[in-house]
Amino acid sequence: MEKLLAILYAGYPYNGLHLYEVTDQGKQITEAEFNQMLDAPEVLRQDFPDSLGDTTFAYADYTSANKVNLDKLKAFLTKVFALFPNGKSASGLTYQEILATNFYNAAFAMVYGPLEGSSTPLAYWNSQYADDTLVTESQAYNATQAAIWVLLQEYGVPSNNLTRKASYAIHNPLSLRLLDGANANEVLRTEPQASALGFSGDTKFAYDPATKTWRTGLLTITEGEKYNGLYKLTLPEGMTAVDEEGNDISGTTIRAGRGFYLVSSTKPTQTATVSASSTLTWLKETRQYSPVNSTEFQHMIGALIYTKDVSTSVTTQPATEGSLSVTKNVEGEENSTTAFKFTVTLSDTSINGTYGVMDFTNGVATFELHNGEATVAEHLPAGVTYTVAEEASDAFTTTWDDQAGRIVAEKTVAATCTNTLKPESPETKEPITPNTTDETNEETKPAPDVPDSKPAPDVPDSKPAPKQPAAVPDTSDSTNYASIVGFAVAGVAVLSIAFIWGCRSRRRHGDHLR
Repeated sequence: MEKLLAILYAGYPYNGLHLYEVTDQGKQITEAEFNQMLDAPEVLRQDFPDSLGDTTFAYADYTSANKVNLDKLKAFLTKVFALFPNGKSASGLTYQEILATNFYNAAFAMVYGPLEGSSTPLAYWNSQYADDTLVTESQAYNATQAAIWVLLQEYGVPSNNLTRKASYAIHNPLSLRLLDGANANEVLRTEPQASALGFSGDTKFAYDPATKTWRTGLLTITEGEKYNGLYKLTLPEGMTAVDEEGNDISGTTIRAGRGFYLVSSTKPTQTATVSASSTLTWLKETRQYSPVNSTEFQHMIGALIYTKDVSTSVTTQPATEGSLSVTKNVEGEENSTTAFKFTVTLSDTSINGTYGVMDFTNGVATFELHNGEATVAEHLPAGVTYTVAEEASDAFTTTWDDQAGRIVAEKTVAATCTNTLKPESPETKEPITPNTTDETNEETKPAPDVPDSKPAPDVPDSKPAPKQPAAVPDTSDSTNYASIVGFAVAGVAVLSIAFIWGCRSRRRHGDHLR
């Protein structure tokens, strides 16, 4: 009884567990999908070699009126009909097992579909053979009926012989989904309340560099236990919703607990209201009916099932963001072409992508600037802190304006870096020291301002200079340079002789000691 009421709750028309979706046309297969079903299994080709054999069948056999292949399909169907009700093929397949194959039903659509009132075999298939989730109203009804019949057969209730392997159940696959998916423990047995609904997640918009749009954080709809809601979003103009994979869900419904984002193509500057609504199903009570003094009727079970419209709403928050500009100035270097490397580090490491002209990875951006250049990061969240650093250069001194700070909403924070070229140090020239130990080092000896001649005799430095004519003022230096140079040269010669004599003396003395 619990399983039966679960199928009644989940099946047509309540769809209380949202195991399927009702549409006007249900699932429409393509010609390529139909051709796959026309590929006969090997076991059928072996069981019916005359009609199937190694023949390749395709939907084009119908459109091109390929009589040879169509006659083969008709011959196959005739041989299958001959197996009714308990016959078997050469491999042991029963009549019901053959009818359950996709090939048999595709062949039937090719031969008899247009005769059954459908315009084409493909249209016949789409009208007769359902999907397990996307169905028409009629298909949902048939699937619910088949699920109940199979359930009664599985529990041994007399006069029910429809099994899971029957073609009617297989080609209404929603029936098997209801049998396996309808769980009495998931049935809502109390009236749902709107107060149990809500939104969770971050409703504040922020710039998304990947799509160049503004989106909220990840949102979900919350609901009461066993509500099993499927919610329709009502959004302000200019706002859409996407799921976690980026698929648009604005025109569809979304389950509670499934993540989604609200998206705006323009920067939201005001609050907005978003609502979610659903029609929830709940079971009020069950009733069992039993026949009195009669064997002509079976026991019956009934369920009082109700629906209720509920909704909830949330207020979104506008984006609050600002910009950061970084400017480079160079002083003291005329026509500067030096490239300076910069790094911007944000406190929010989740910032990734291109913001303005800055590319961030985990909140860090690097770039180069020349003299007079600037770069700007736009749409940064207000309140995020930043720090700008420049790669050091020994040739410059660096000063900053607003090197670190905080992004301010609706403003541009400007960080300016000024590099001033350091002045060159004057060259330090070492004095030239005369080499007094090397007579051949002419470069270190000051040249005397006298004619090249033999050394002058050793005379006192105090010797007066020759008198000049009285008519000419005496402006010359009274020092006798020739005497000094001569004396110096003589002194070097004496020292050299003494040095040589000393060496010879030591050698002779050493020989004597040996």
